[in-house]
This record gives sequence, structure tokens and C-alpha cells, in this order.
Amino acid sequence: MRFLTILGLFLFVISCSPSDTKENSGSGNVINNEPPSFYYGADLSYVNEMEDCGAVYKDLSGISKDPYKIFKEAGANLVRVRLWNNPTWTNYSNYEDVKKTISRAKAEGMSVLLDFHYSDTWADPSNQEIPSAWASELNNTVTLGDLLYDYTYEILNDLAKANLLPEIVQVGNEINPMILQQGALQWPIDWERNSYLINKGIKAVRDISAKKIKK
Repeated sequence: MRFLTILGLFLFVISCSPSDTKENSGSGNVINNEPPSFYYGADLSYVNEMEDCGAVYKDLSGISKDPYKIFKEAGANLVRVRLWNNPTWTNYSNYEDVKKTISRAKAEGMSVLLDFHYSDTWADPSNQEIPSAWASELNNTVTLGDLLYDYTYEILNDLAKANLLPEIVQVGNEINPMILQQGALQWPIDWERNSYLINKGIKAVRDISAKKIKK
């Protein structure tokens, strides 16, 4: 499994190692499973919502096209999509919306980076609001870790069953502060709690990755 760390974000590639290859029994050709040497990506989390609002996307020639095709034709090979736990204030960036985004990206042959915010809304350097369904366990690190693990594993497992497993998983979003807080951010970071929770997310990704590779 390949690990990437970009600007403090924890990214984990769900794929076989670079040396892994698969032989095509029909032709005898070897298919290379190595990921791209460089990702050209964009966050397209808003596309479904914008289209529902009537937005039309055009390429550089002014031709109206599917926005995923526009990015693919422009050289993009990665689509980033955010996932909120239970965003009751919007119909987007929930699980069903994310499945739609991943399906559209993969239909164009692009890889996917799935960003778990671990919140019902935006998580960023100023906000790391715990999902409302987990709020009762705010101060119970072990139980909270189990909730985070189970949620991460179940989402990825469901995506795998639908043949929509992302190539990269981002565990948390803009996690400069401690994750899964409530209200005003607390400083300094409780690193024992923070690392425990982040590692539970990492373990869920690793477990799904191992399960996928074994198949």
C-alpha cells in the first residue's frame, strides 16, 4: 500500500504495490497496475449540485459537455470528492451523492480520491465538528475510535461491492486542529486522542485494502 502525505493531510492509496501485475489469460499480455507517476486532479464535489441548479459546462472551444469529460480531455486523471457523515442541511456530499460522483469519474477512466470529513458539515482549520450521531461519545476516545473505524470500513466496503472503491482515501479534512471536536476548537491538541482516532481511520483503510488485494 502506498502512502502520501500532502500539506498535513493523510492520504492512503488503495492499490497493489507497484511491483504487482496481472496477467491477461486470453492474450498473455501483462497489465501494469502501477498508479500514475503524477496526479492531475480537481475537486468536483459541487458538480452534481450545480447541474441540478441548471449549470452548463463548456470546454475551451465553447462546446457544452459533461464536466467529467471536460476534465478528462484536459488531462485530469484524478477526481477528489468530499463525504459528510449525515448532512441533513443539504442533499449533496452524502453517501448517495458521492457514489454518483465516483461513478461518473470512473466512467471517464479517472481515479478517485475520497475525502472523509468526519463531520456533518465542513471540516477545516477552524471547524472540526463531530457528527451529531457520535456526539454522545465525544469524551470516550475508545468508543469514538470504534465508531470512526466502523463508519470508514463500512463506507469503503459498500463502495467496493458496487465496484466504486476509490484509489486514494483522505482520512480527515484540513486537520490542522484535533479531529472530532464540538464547538470552539480546543488547544493544544490532545495528541494521544488525536493520533488514536486518526490511526483508527488508517486501520480501516488498510483493512479494506488488504481485503481487496486478497481477492
